Amino acid sequence: MSSEAKVKHPAKFSPSILDVIRDTLSVRGIPEDARILDPFSGVGRCHDLGWPRTVGVELEMPWCRVQEGPVVRGDSTALPFRAHTFHAAVTSPTYGNRFADKHKAKDGSVRRSYTHDLRTSLEDPDYTLHPGNTGGMKWGRDYWRVHGAVYDEVWRVLVDGGLFVVNVSDHIKNRKVVRVVDWHRRALAARGFEVVDVLDVETPRLRHGANRDARVDGEAVIVSLKEPF
Repeated sequence: MSSEAKVKHPAKFSPSILDVIRDTLSVRGIPEDARILDPFSGVGRCHDLGWPRTVGVELEMPWCRVQEGPVVRGDSTALPFRAHTFHAAVTSPTYGNRFADKHKAKDGSVRRSYTHDLRTSLEDPDYTLHPGNTGGMKWGRDYWRVHGAVYDEVWRVLVDGGLFVVNVSDHIKNRKVVRVVDWHRRALAARGFEVVDVLDVETPRLRHGANRDARVDGEAVIVSLKEPF
């Protein structure tokens, strides 16, 4: 069993999302020697894209340890890189959904959350997410503030004309769709990114809990470019 499999993560890039991101990097002409950043790298699926100079940034040490590529343990609201360091960035931020729950689920529970996956993987029922980890933030002001600050930093470290690819998904709360994709699209545009495409991707969705029949059918990949002022 791989190290990644031993330390669970509820929201890794799916194979279909990785394929779409690879295609996007290729179509947009990102060269093989380009430096590519993932500011919310989790278990490091960015290193599976096929570009050898990927760098992850992650707050949780257990997820840093299983990444099979360069990773910095740090806070992406203050990236430790100089301006204009990366040709591209790819990421899947949290969605502000029930994966942010901090419940102490019973052993063997099929419910997934960032906290529960780490507690069960590490066999540590008291493991607590880093306070800056958006995996512990429900949809609202703290979530918006932190993601906005990270997008400011991604803008800073990308070269002019650099590519930023963001994988997000809407979710259902109280039987209503929370428009997560649209918020991220507008947050990118507000920081000067030109959103050039929003791709719909069919992905498998978890079907657990009281809202198991109320799920959006797929995810989105937002493709944007850093346009110089």
